[in-house]
Amino acid sequence: MTMTDIPGRAVLWSCLSAVGLFALGGGIFYGIGEWRAEPLSPLVSLLCGFAIEVVALVLPLYLFVVRRHWRGWAALGFVPTRFGAVALALLAWIVAMPLIGFAEEAFSAWLDLGDRNPQFDSIGDLLGSPIMLGVAILAIGVIVPIAEEAFFRGLLFGWLRGRLGLAAGVLLSSLLFSVVHVFDVVLLPVFLLGILFAVIYTLSKSLWPAIIAHGTHNTLQLAWLYAAVNYDFPLPGFNA
Repeated sequence: MTMTDIPGRAVLWSCLSAVGLFALGGGIFYGIGEWRAEPLSPLVSLLCGFAIEVVALVLPLYLFVVRRHWRGWAALGFVPTRFGAVALALLAWIVAMPLIGFAEEAFSAWLDLGDRNPQFDSIGDLLGSPIMLGVAILAIGVIVPIAEEAFFRGLLFGWLRGRLGLAAGVLLSSLLFSVVHVFDVVLLPVFLLGILFAVIYTLSKSLWPAIIAHGTHNTLQLAWLYAAVNYDFPLPGFNA
């Protein structure tokens, strides 16, 4: 089995289940918030949100892809890689960042979206100590990139590439990746990052270089946000 031959029914059930789990988790979270006399703390709310995302993305993959194919997680791209592939992935990310930042600023100015990422506002309130930064890095810089790359690159991109070709697979999977990030100000930069990660996955034939590039991006964004919150550093020009 290669990255392109996961059966369509497995992809369909994975996507439908992910949407259902997102809706169920969000509904339970909202119901608990309404039921409680006092609102949940920002930290609990953030961790619950990321837990819902990870479960909604990973559980369907395990049930409908991993358990049903002899290759297991390797069917989604979790195969060994070389140090050189990781180094090239990080180099590609470094080269792409200024271009993505410029594109985001132009996109935001064109549509008059402003330059504030709402995700920064919600996360920044929690980054008051190094311990909280470590918790955020574990959740957003390590766990979330693994879940998102498995679903959007390992499943969706791999399947779309096999049916529609490389270009269409890259563009459509990256578009879906950007749409689920909700906020309009990050649509373009997340879309471009999706393209970058899909290209890295294609060239390396392993999901790990894309995961490491994704995790590095998120971790450095968190570190920069931590510095902005606690030491008045300017926020980066690109938000994703």
